[in-house]
Amino acid sequence: MSADLLINKILENIINPMVYFLMVVAIIVFIWGLVQYINKEAPADKHKEGIDKMIYGAIGLTIMFSAQGIIHILLDFLGR
Repeated sequence: MSADLLINKILENIINPMVYFLMVVAIIVFIWGLVQYINKEAPADKHKEGIDKMIYGAIGLTIMFSAQGIIHILLDFLGR
C-alpha cells in the first residue's frame, strides 16, 4: 500500500467523519444554548448557561472549520 493511498484512506475514513461529527455536536450545543437562553420560564442562571453554551458551540465550530482548512492546506502543500 502506497503512502498516498494510506493518507487518502485515513482522511476519508477517519479524519473527515470525525470533523463532521464534531461540527454537528458544536451545532447541537449552540442550538441547545439558544433554547436555554430564549426560554422565558427558566431562571436567570439558565440564561447565563445558555449564553455560555452558545459561545462554546461557536468556538467549537470555528475550531472545526479551521481544522478542515488546515487539513486542506496541508494536502495542497503535499501536492494532493
